[in-house]
This record gives sequence, C-alpha cells and structure tokens, in this order.
Amino acid sequence: MMEKTVLVVIPTEERHKEKLERAGKGCRFVYASPQTATEEMIEAADVIIGNAKPDRLHAPERLQWLQLNSAGADAYVKPGILTKVNKNSPSSTGGR
Repeated sequence: MMEKTVLVVIPTEERHKEKLERAGKGCRFVYASPQTATEEMIEAADVIIGNAKPDRLHAPERLQWLQLNSAGADAYVKPGILTKVNKNSPSSTGGR
C-alpha cells in the first residue's frame, strides 16, 4: 500500500502534531499555513486538513479527502475548484 501524504494547514502545536501522527501511522505529514502551502504541496496531498486557498485547488489528482476547518464550503464548490473527480477515491460520487 502506498504511503498517504497528509497536508495540514491549520495551526498546530507539537502536541497536535503528535496526536495526528499517532492516529495516521504510516502517513507522511506536511505542515504549512494556508498562505505558505504551495501548489506542489497540494498536488502531492492525498488528504488536506484545513482550509487551503481555494484558488490553489485546481483539481489535484491525488486528493481523496478535504477536511475543512470552517462551517461553510462555498469557496470550494465554485466552478474551477475541485472540479475533477478522482476515480481512485473511495469517496467519489461522480458529481455534486
């Protein structure tokens, strides 16, 4: 099984990182802020925890899960953002 890459773009202290990494054993964790997360980081992520800048989410191929830390997702469902369905994702429904 291929290692999953988890991009964390929420504020995290060392204790939070320890908990995340314990829960996600076998995953590779990358920590950044929404402002410093590059398109390369986003493209390499299987999972994103937090609100990455929507304008940087141009249908990332590997993304299987996006866990926002906000109540609303309006900025993420606009045309051109997350539009391509990842056929490898178990949670893909084929549309919105």
